Amino acid sequence: MFRKNNNQSNFNQQMNNGYNDSFQSGSSNPYFEESFYGNTNFNNKPSKFDKLKKIFSSKIAWVIILFVVFLALLSTIDNSPTAMIKAYDNSEFDEAIKYSDKILSKNPNDFNALVYKGYSLSHLGDFEGAIASLKQAEKIDYDVDLYVQIGYINYELQEYEEAVTYLDKAIELDSRNLDAYLFKGYSLVEIQRYE
Repeated sequence: MFRKNNNQSNFNQQMNNGYNDSFQSGSSNPYFEESFYGNTNFNNKPSKFDKLKKIFSSKIAWVIILFVVFLALLSTIDNSPTAMIKAYDNSEFDEAIKYSDKILSKNPNDFNALVYKGYSLSHLGDFEGAIASLKQAEKIDYDVDLYVQIGYINYELQEYEEAVTYLDKAIELDSRNLDAYLFKGYSLVEIQRYE
């Protein structure tokens, strides 16, 4: 009943040619193949970025990452006080002084660092440095051992009156401290106070 005219035949032929060309040479349509609803080209292998994206999307990967970060932060924590005490206990007084100085560079009023530095300097024979460190510690806090050590160092420096003053402070805090009585007695003999 209806017959095709030449225009319709030409149109169909042009459409078929254009459709075949687009598959062979690639399409100029931006919504065709790769861009339409994400990556729909199944012939390509996933990129490295896609692989990483897939790995980091899992919860296990995040747990591992957080654990590594935690370990990195843990390694930055300063354990100088522990190392200072260990060095002092092992009679490594130079090392104890280094750790004390490291702590004091961050907090010049650290009582324990000042005391361990003073004790270490005393063991090395630097009584002047030791007394300076211990008297600075005394301004922050005090205890019996600190007063006994200052009294002992003053005795070694032949500052007997000063030694008696600090040893009396130690005895006042702990009347059973034998070291305080011993060095107080030595100091009193040196200044010929035999009372």
